[in-house]
Amino acid sequence: MKLSRAFLFLLVIFAPALARADMSIATYQDLLRQSEGSKMLVQTYVGGVASGFMYANTALQQKGQKPLFCRDAGLDFKEANSIMDTAVTTYMRRTGADPNMLVEVLLLVQLQRLYPCA
Repeated sequence: MKLSRAFLFLLVIFAPALARADMSIATYQDLLRQSEGSKMLVQTYVGGVASGFMYANTALQQKGQKPLFCRDAGLDFKEANSIMDTAVTTYMRRTGADPNMLVEVLLLVQLQRLYPCA
């Protein structure tokens, strides 16, 4: 019960920021370091972005167009977040990495690297 109240509280606090439909790497990293509720909110957001990419792939394929990346199986919540964590870590190690880079862009680029289309 306490966890659900905390999650609801965080949702109310962070919903306006998440409603913008983008999140910088700096915000992503900051929220992951905060409470368990913040971490859950960010992981849910990343899972939703990944699901959106999968839906976009389906729509593109139905129109006979090339998908964003080529992965036949679905992308579950844990896997999407693992891919995102790896992408952020790898990106931030680069010289001149911009912490204002959007996690959505970074996730898409990482998915394209992992699952390229022939």
